[in-house]
Formats: sequence, structure tokens, C-alpha cells
Amino acid sequence: MSWGWRIYVLWVLLAGLIQAFKVESCIEEERLALLDLNSYFRSHGHLDPWLDGLWEREKDEYNCCTWERVHCNSMTQHVIELDLSAPVNSNTRPWVFNVTMLQPFGQLMSLDLSWNSIGGLVEKDGTLCV
Repeated sequence: MSWGWRIYVLWVLLAGLIQAFKVESCIEEERLALLDLNSYFRSHGHLDPWLDGLWEREKDEYNCCTWERVHCNSMTQHVIELDLSAPVNSNTRPWVFNVTMLQPFGQLMSLDLSWNSIGGLVEKDGTLCV
């Protein structure tokens, strides 16, 4: 067997081993931020009962990319889509959302906050935008 062939076989075996031992999980900072978002909605009483504890039930599963309403980039495992639509109880009056809670999601491309009764946003510097 020639050296070129041996090197090729070695590369194929190495690639197979890397793929076999690849751990699929989301970014830990983003997983913790998702749990913080869930707690934030719950603590302010702005969560419908059917969503109450949605990610809380899944917090022990390390890969938040498999969680409901969360979509990740298949290569980087960063959260790229987040669906927070309609988590607010329909009897709730408008409230202020702290957008700094979204800071950990540096690669977020799609965010659905529809039907939330959000009446304003707290920006990075702490100012209120209504």
C-alpha cells in the first residue's frame, strides 16, 4: 500500500471518529439565557398556563436546540430562531420587556414576540422606550 493511500485511509478513519464522538448540544450561555427568559415571563405573571414551565421541564436536557420554540444552526449550535409568541395571559395589560435578556443570542436571526401585549422596551442603557 502506498503512502498516499495510507494517509487517505487515516484521514477517513479520523473523520469517522470525530463524527462518532461529536457531542450535539447548544451553547451553554444561550441555554441559561433561555431558562432566564422562561423565569422572567413566569415571575411577571405573563405566561399562559400551557406554556408555564415549558423550558423548565426540559432544563435537565443539555441540548436546548431540541427544545420547543427554539431552532439552532446545525453547524454552530447557536440559537438562530426563537418563538416567544403568545406566551402572555390574555387578561394581562401591557407590560415592559427587558431586551437586554436577548444579548446572549448573538446569532439570533428570527425572533417572534407577537401577541405579547408588550407596551415598551427597556434598552441596554436602562432607558424605557414606549
